[in-house]
Amino acid sequence: MKPAFKHLCFFLILVALSDRGLCQISVGVKGHISTIGAPLVEKQDFFSKKLRPTFNPGVSVFGEYKMNDLLAVRAEIAFRQNRSHYRMRYSTPTVHTSMVNYIRMPLLLKLSQNKRWVNLIVFGGPNFGYGVGISAAETVDDISINNATFKKLNFREYQIRRFDFALTVGLGIEKTVANKFRTSLDIRYDYGLIDIVKDPFHSYVNRGFAIEMGILIPVSSSMKK
Repeated sequence: MKPAFKHLCFFLILVALSDRGLCQISVGVKGHISTIGAPLVEKQDFFSKKLRPTFNPGVSVFGEYKMNDLLAVRAEIAFRQNRSHYRMRYSTPTVHTSMVNYIRMPLLLKLSQNKRWVNLIVFGGPNFGYGVGISAAETVDDISINNATFKKLNFREYQIRRFDFALTVGLGIEKTVANKFRTSLDIRYDYGLIDIVKDPFHSYVNRGFAIEMGILIPVSSSMKK
């Protein structure tokens, strides 16, 4: 572990322990649409050309431990679908659509700042992923994609890595409603670090934006001494 990272962790622990205030545990659920860009970023590919970006739905549940008014730690379990369209450079051009489903587990440090009637938040941390399904379809043009028949594929046979790792950063707002629960709206970016394709001619990483809306419900709270 690098010294700078050790010092940052030590500083954050001191801030959390030294502050006298309310500790709170909350649970929540969020829905999201990803991405504003394309979820599957192409690093190099000699055989295809990426078409329009896609917007993929998903849902997540999470738990949050609020250490004080500034700091909180959030653990999430999310279902994310990564879909992408490519025009293949065969003798007869075809459009290839791939869809990879992931269970993602971000562990995020969240900083909050109260501004009048809302809380401004920024967050970041590691994001672990595990592929639970992959399928693909081919059509003669991108107009027929919605009517395409998807075929389930095998991760090992097609040399796709199940495990993924990314760094996640984001910002947003939270608002307390009726002094009972909090609603949230945020935008995040997942920066994938692992090439998920074991192929010398293709290289892909999972990177992209997501917009999320959620609700947090406090389940336990206590005063620090």
